[in-house]
Amino acid sequence: YSFRAFVLLIVRSQAFSGTVLALIGCNVVLLALDADYGQGAWSVVFDLLDTAFLALYTVEALLKAYADPLGYWQRGLDRFDLFVLLTAYVRRVLMLTTPEQLTLLRVLGALRSLRAARFISFSRQLQVITAALLKTVLSVVNLVLLLLLVMFVFAIVGYYFFGSGDDADETRWGTLGRALFSLFVWVTADGWTVIQGRLDERGHESSRIFSVVFLFTCHFIFINLFISVVVQNLEEATDEENAHRDRIRRAMNAEKRAQTVAEQEQELQRLLDNSKGVQSTEDVQGMLSKMAGQLRHDELVATDDLAMTVEWLEAYTSTLHEHEVTVKHLNALECELLQTIASIVAERRVRAQRLEYDIA
Repeated sequence: YSFRAFVLLIVRSQAFSGTVLALIGCNVVLLALDADYGQGAWSVVFDLLDTAFLALYTVEALLKAYADPLGYWQRGLDRFDLFVLLTAYVRRVLMLTTPEQLTLLRVLGALRSLRAARFISFSRQLQVITAALLKTVLSVVNLVLLLLLVMFVFAIVGYYFFGSGDDADETRWGTLGRALFSLFVWVTADGWTVIQGRLDERGHESSRIFSVVFLFTCHFIFINLFISVVVQNLEEATDEENAHRDRIRRAMNAEKRAQTVAEQEQELQRLLDNSKGVQSTEDVQGMLSKMAGQLRHDELVATDDLAMTVEWLEAYTSTLHEHEVTVKHLNALECELLQTIASIVAERRVRAQRLEYDIA
């Protein structure tokens, strides 16, 4: 094996995955402790530990990139890990060069929490759910646009009915932006009763019809549509995962099948080579007994394409010939046995007749 193959074997081993998983878990605990105790005298300790974790993540990324350069850039989870790693290095560089950029440093420091998301790469079920959610985000774009269009129409209606006039509620409906924000509260169905209460206080009793229609349209209908899209994408992601597992299982079965066929062809060829020097029935029985001692009941037997080889046909023809000869011998033995039985019966009848004659 080459050194790259050796590194690839290490990267794909269970021990390596378990080590990285434990490393991520310890880093998550460190980030939690850093949030509470990272100030003051402990800041140096947490900074050194964070540097150590960063070095270990770098070694992991280098090993994966060296073992499988093409596959490393094709896998989305590996690209995500590289992004988190690069943000950590950018934060380190900014801390050394321009420490006065506190806002950017805080943003980059907050991005360290994305390391906890690396747990997704170690759970296939989490990967399926994440893929379904990402697909949902791309699928609901048209649904969100339709919701915004309906909200725009209701915002215009609300502005003219509740945002103008002597009894207007300018705080909630005075402008188009305020009307849209109020309708967004109604879409979430959280706190809309406060807005409705202000409208009732100002004498807008017809606003209840407006509220019912908007809640039914933009809350119940669109929320159910969102849920249906999520469920559909989750089912599709699960079906794709099952199909992926089936392909892997079929590939493994095909590989094992090919290996079994190759072994059977070798055994068959060896049997044919041994049968060329056989001269008597005793030699055939001995060869078959020896071969039977090597058989296993749990051994797979592949039958496809095996009967199309010349060696198999020759062996099958010779086996049929031996079977025919054996059947003829058995028929002859059966005839002899029947004749013997018939002669015994006839002799007993004669003896019985003689005994009856003597008694009479």
